[in-house]
Amino acid sequence: MFGNITYSAPVSVYYDKSGNAGLFSVYPNPTAETLNVNVTFGKTSSAATATYKLNIYDATGGLVMQKTSDSNTFSQNVAHFKPGIYIVELKGNSGKSLGKTKFVKK
Repeated sequence: MFGNITYSAPVSVYYDKSGNAGLFSVYPNPTAETLNVNVTFGKTSSAATATYKLNIYDATGGLVMQKTSDSNTFSQNVAHFKPGIYIVELKGNSGKSLGKTKFVKK
């Protein structure tokens, strides 16, 4: 029972240090006024139009803003945000997170 070792088959793991695995991008970064979001996930899919939910959190993890969009590209005015670092989380139709990334509000 003890001391036995069992090996599994190899498992592939994709690691992307950006945290969003190339599923979406935000620009310009840093920004003073407008944050643009470009979703690359599912662009080549022939599936029905996707709905995306964008959450923006401040550096303490507090939810600052939520937005829903049916488009692969959209913009958000962040001029009223205080200067600092923010975290953007994008969720798909199912509510599953497609990733997170950071931006700086100047």
